[in-house]
Amino acid sequence: MDVDDWGWGVPGSDFPNVEGVPIFYRLDSNGRATGDEIDGNAWGANTPGNIARAMEPWLQR
Repeated sequence: MDVDDWGWGVPGSDFPNVEGVPIFYRLDSNGRATGDEIDGNAWGANTPGNIARAMEPWLQR
């Protein structure tokens, strides 16, 4: 979902207000947010190496 279209936080959903962009939510088999998320604040400077170091372990869970 694009926060520019949907706004910061989706009322009535499991998705909280967004603190950093991009943000990725782990979803359950019903498409509901599990509470496991990672956002652009996790890796500091937007470099491929920083992003990979933060995203790889999160994606492998």
